[in-house]
Amino acid sequence: MGAVNVLYVYGDILQHGGIDNFMMNYFRHIDRRLVHIDFALQGVGPGVYDREIKAAGSDIYYLPKPRKNPMRYLAELRKVYGTGKYKIVHTHCD
Repeated sequence: MGAVNVLYVYGDILQHGGIDNFMMNYFRHIDRRLVHIDFALQGVGPGVYDREIKAAGSDIYYLPKPRKNPMRYLAELRKVYGTGKYKIVHTHCD
């Protein structure tokens, strides 16, 4: 049986903030044989952890900020959800 695919959705790109560090702590210590984590981030990258995430084999989706373009944000987010790849979606945004 393969790893469970998880999508982290966050309201910004990844920097050195508290939630950012929380997500990265899980990302770094999760058993990758059991769980695969990708990221859907609001804003334009790169963030400070992007290289580390991609080097681990995970994907990063950059979504437009919903306040600037809500319809485009929803369309892009639906594309990511529509892949049917994710069993779990964990969000850290409004």
